[in-house]
Amino acid sequence: YVFGADRYAYAYVEHKEGKVTLKIYQPFNKNGYKWSSNINRSVWSLWTKIPEYGDNLIISSSVKDCLNIMCNFKIPSICLQGEGYLPKPHIMEELKLRYKNIIVFFDNDFTNPNNPGHNDAVKLCKEYNLKMIEIPKEYKSKDPSDLFKKYGKVKYLEIMNEILKDVLWKNGDQ
Repeated sequence: YVFGADRYAYAYVEHKEGKVTLKIYQPFNKNGYKWSSNINRSVWSLWTKIPEYGDNLIISSSVKDCLNIMCNFKIPSICLQGEGYLPKPHIMEELKLRYKNIIVFFDNDFTNPNNPGHNDAVKLCKEYNLKMIEIPKEYKSKDPSDLFKKYGKVKYLEIMNEILKDVLWKNGDQ
């Protein structure tokens, strides 16, 4: 199919095992073509952009939230292709060897009575003994990108610093 791209359209390219995959994202599209992808569930978005080793790693819900976190906090961040996917155990073992502290930061779907983002984060944390954070319901924002858009950069940084303060591993902490 051929369809015109929105003014703001982004293509994320991932390389895994010699194969190039694409995710095309149009955040403001209202006609049903918000995103398109040929990436399978085994591919972690932004995997090639994180350092080999480090103190903290955030597993987030989406590429836009990972990029938001990395740009504003300089904390490496990656995401699965969906919050409901559990990573393979050997991949989590590798990440735990590479990072001292892994934090799950999925959407807080506070308007949905089932809150799937919250529930998927709890499941992932229990499965792999990870820390979890989410945006408190009082801010009426499901993810970092929504929070930034709703409150602006200064208030966003203030709120996020409060959320992150108790879970980040800092050099020298034990």
